[in-house]
Amino acid sequence: MAACLRCYSEIMSDDTLPVSAAGWAQRRASGCKPQGAAGHLSPEQKQQIRLAYLESAGDVTYVALAKQFGVNRDTVSACLKGPEYDKLRAALDAELRMAAIQRLKAHVLPATDAWGRAIETAADKGDHKPARDLLLHTGTIEPVQDRRDSGITIIIGGDAQVLLAEPRQD
Repeated sequence: MAACLRCYSEIMSDDTLPVSAAGWAQRRASGCKPQGAAGHLSPEQKQQIRLAYLESAGDVTYVALAKQFGVNRDTVSACLKGPEYDKLRAALDAELRMAAIQRLKAHVLPATDAWGRAIETAADKGDHKPARDLLLHTGTIEPVQDRRDSGITIIIGGDAQVLLAEPRQD
């Protein structure tokens, strides 16, 4: 576990190994607690790392973030875990979702106008599918069962002649 930098420097000798178990006990007695890999960062620095990762949509590596912020990869990893990161990610996702919905809503009327033009263009060519789709989706008409979809389909020979067996009417 990592210690805070103040306590760490107080209990380390010149060769950067702990001076003694008494040194660790002294650190604990002074009220310092292990803070994990990102414990030496301020909340603002942790937030900057989280935002940089989330704004990149996960395209930036932990190593690249570590270089950018002058920390190691484990510190970046620690910043991108836990409830604070999850809360920020959920808030950003909600914000993006709302922005996407607003953009889509801005295109509702132009899409409706385009559908209307497509109905006319398709009808001129003998295709009434866009008109049928509109009527179906608005609940104006009900779907009609196609007789070809009911019954039995028999394929005879190699020329793929299709014969439809009529359902029995008892």
